[in-house]
Amino acid sequence: MAVIKEANKQRFVSNRARHTPDLSGFIVRCEANYRLLIKLMPDIQVEDDLVFGLAPLQQTFGYIDIAVTERCKYTTTVTITQTNAVQPALLVEEDNGETADVEKCSKESNPASWLQAPTMSVRLYHDARMAEVLSYQKQGRFKPSYEYPNQKMFQRDEKAQLNHFLGEWLNYCLKVGQVLGNPMGDITSSSTT
Repeated sequence: MAVIKEANKQRFVSNRARHTPDLSGFIVRCEANYRLLIKLMPDIQVEDDLVFGLAPLQQTFGYIDIAVTERCKYTTTVTITQTNAVQPALLVEEDNGETADVEKCSKESNPASWLQAPTMSVRLYHDARMAEVLSYQKQGRFKPSYEYPNQKMFQRDEKAQLNHFLGEWLNYCLKVGQVLGNPMGDITSSSTT
């Protein structure tokens, strides 16, 4: 009986088509991600950190922190983290010109605090003008394709999907990103001055 199950399993695996990565599509996506990151952080060669709020419809849904973790001659590695709760250490300027601590949020007062903050490590290749995801949620070294099902339950095109997600995330940041302490200033107008 076990021999029949094993033969059926092998036949099932051999009948499935292997995933072939779309290299040209991957390159186009990495080039687009590079342009988006440079648009968010044009002085990436000298800046070490960029923090801005996500404020669609003037409601703050969290903060994005882009931190440079490694800088070399031709590459820069950044970590992008979205904080879903209000940052307690943040100072906000009030209408009267004074600064005040932003209210601290606990798990009871902030329903989004149970969410794990999305964190992604991205390497920018300045000579090739490409940006590629190195790790996501502390999982890294993604293969171009995986057999499915697999031990970690990665999709066949996990690496391509992560780079696509990075592009969507960066576009969202450009669309609704707000300079901290200035609800009328979007992120792209502040980074170019």
